[in-house]
Amino acid sequence: MLHKSANIASSNLIAIDIARGFAALSVFIYHYGVGSVLGKATGWSAFNALSLPGAIYAVPLFFAISGFCIHWSQLRQEQRQGKSLLDYKMYALRRFWRIYPTYLVALLFSCALQAMEGQKVEVWDFLLHLTLLHGFSVAAFNSLNLVLWTISIEAIFYILYPLWYKARNYFGLNKS
Repeated sequence: MLHKSANIASSNLIAIDIARGFAALSVFIYHYGVGSVLGKATGWSAFNALSLPGAIYAVPLFFAISGFCIHWSQLRQEQRQGKSLLDYKMYALRRFWRIYPTYLVALLFSCALQAMEGQKVEVWDFLLHLTLLHGFSVAAFNSLNLVLWTISIEAIFYILYPLWYKARNYFGLNKS
């Protein structure tokens, strides 16, 4: 049953954008060592703490936001259609086109950089990344590009969401 009290089909949550911005800024500060640079420049070691949100909380926050946005998108779709039904084919196509083309460009760019540096890209490693299975391999997890592991985890969320959605509807978790 759809929630009729709120029109979510056209609504946007500013809090999600703020949380995304916080997470992105935290990851940037962590990876570029902004806290340690400021600490060295000022002599105040407390700046090192700036890296903690990016090191500990930012990626889980991105995953939580992603899960919320996947479901929020489905709820908006349901409200537009007036029925509680997940079109698996459309869902898979939307998720694919949202993430895979950009991922593929990043993967190919990473392989090209490694080749330009004289490093060999192993075929098995490339194929695991191409199929988003590198998250299941210790050797390939961070091999071609340090941050691509997050996309393999995201793909797992995309696969699990329809199962969760079906269970939610079956067990009545969406009933008020």
